[in-house]
Amino acid sequence: MSTFFAEWKAYRQQVLPADASEVQVTECRRAFYAGASAFLFLTSKLMSDGDAITDADMDAIMKVHSELAEFANRGGL
Repeated sequence: MSTFFAEWKAYRQQVLPADASEVQVTECRRAFYAGASAFLFLTSKLMSDGDAITDADMDAIMKVHSELAEFANRGGL
């Protein structure tokens, strides 16, 4: 299983310039983890009560997926 830290390291290597200032790295890391935190919060809110994933849960997950894909397609990532 990947961790947010592993994803952060990959993001940093692929996106940030090698000569990025410490301030830029720190602020990007904060933004990265804020996004991860928001995603975790949304995911916990999306899931209905109970153990089984419902159709409503899947619909909500797909809406989040679509929003992220749209952001990436607009050049956000």
